[in-house]
Amino acid sequence: MSETGEPSGGEPRPPDPGADEVARRAEADLEALRAERRPPTRPSPRRAVLLALVLLALVLGLAARSLLRRREPTPARSRESAARTAQEKLARMEAENWSRVEILAPGQERRDPATGEVSSPFQGFAISVDSSPAGARVLLDGSEKGETPLAASVDCEAGQKIEVRIEKDGFRSQRRTVRCRADALVRLQVRLEKAARR
Repeated sequence: MSETGEPSGGEPRPPDPGADEVARRAEADLEALRAERRPPTRPSPRRAVLLALVLLALVLGLAARSLLRRREPTPARSRESAARTAQEKLARMEAENWSRVEILAPGQERRDPATGEVSSPFQGFAISVDSSPAGARVLLDGSEKGETPLAASVDCEAGQKIEVRIEKDGFRSQRRTVRCRADALVRLQVRLEKAARR
């Protein structure tokens, strides 16, 4: 075979009938396309509306995504923001006089030797009543406060006497008198006895 692709021996190679056919068809298709040149068709209104909706959805999605990215704080920014928020909150609390609030530790109970009452520190004055059995009505100076176990704050002046009455159906009622104290919680433990049947 020679460099030109012809068989050696000087004989020309016969043309490939398949290649000529393909070339003829391609040329015919090209001519048909040239002859058919028509102006571009307009899309149908339904297609235009669908296209507009798709574009609108894409734009809204991209806008929402960018807003979410802006809202996500970077770690350094979030720490600075949290510190600033904490400082502002502390300043508001101090402005509202929270710095003057006294915090009392729970559990520092004392028994009054004169009355036998158990009391503990409290802000104001309150009475805690627990009964055995539970579920007894508690009345303070004739006003019902609820059922045991119960803790109720009382508006009173230091030294004022408060009558505590504990009642439960089928049991004898109990009465106790408590003196009002400044900043104290008085605890009463009452054992109710069954009433005698008639």
